[in-house]
Amino acid sequence: MEIEKVAQSKLENLNLTNLGFGTQFTDHMVISDFKDGKWSSHTIKPYAPFTLEPSASVFHYGQALFEGMKAYKGKDGKAYLFRPTENIKRFNRSCERMCIPQIDEKAFLESLNELIKLEKAWIPTDEGSSLYIRPYVFATEAAIKANPSLEYRFAIICSPVSAYFSSAIAVKIEERFSELLQVDLVMRKQQEIMQGNSIRPNSLRQKAINKSYGLMLIPIVISKKQAP
Repeated sequence: MEIEKVAQSKLENLNLTNLGFGTQFTDHMVISDFKDGKWSSHTIKPYAPFTLEPSASVFHYGQALFEGMKAYKGKDGKAYLFRPTENIKRFNRSCERMCIPQIDEKAFLESLNELIKLEKAWIPTDEGSSLYIRPYVFATEAAIKANPSLEYRFAIICSPVSAYFSSAIAVKIEERFSELLQVDLVMRKQQEIMQGNSIRPNSLRQKAINKSYGLMLIPIVISKKQAP
């Protein structure tokens, strides 16, 4: 596996306490591109922006998904992942649902482990903190035709985080904005009908599809405005 390390780590200027969630990112990331019918070898490179065409399919048809997992540092100083193979399997189920080529499980796990080795010093040790790991994939083909993309980018980035909720929270039951579940039910029913199967009750919400998460933003904004 090709690994390109940064000349100087950003960690030198970061305090690994009171991090918040998902706003700080480590030095390196995993990259693989799908083109001409196959995935390229996974590489680890310095964290840096991507360049995409304005016509990239992801912007128009939303072919994108992500997974989430965490790394912790044990008392022995070693880095630990919680059941990464299960996350990888779920990631590939999501790929299948979104007509995205699946990622080789062995290559996925190998590049993930190498990335965590490189970023071990970024794992915070405060109670409730961890190194959040975000694998994701998105369509990159420069085309606005309504077809599955022929090109994709897979990446893994990492973010040192504190607990998502730092104090007690109030819960609001939303009744108006139920599109998230409705869309999932309709899509699942269509898929099951095509496969000649009945709906499996535990098959819902197995995937982190970007459109689904976008639908939940407006009730969050409204709830925050209504909070006492």
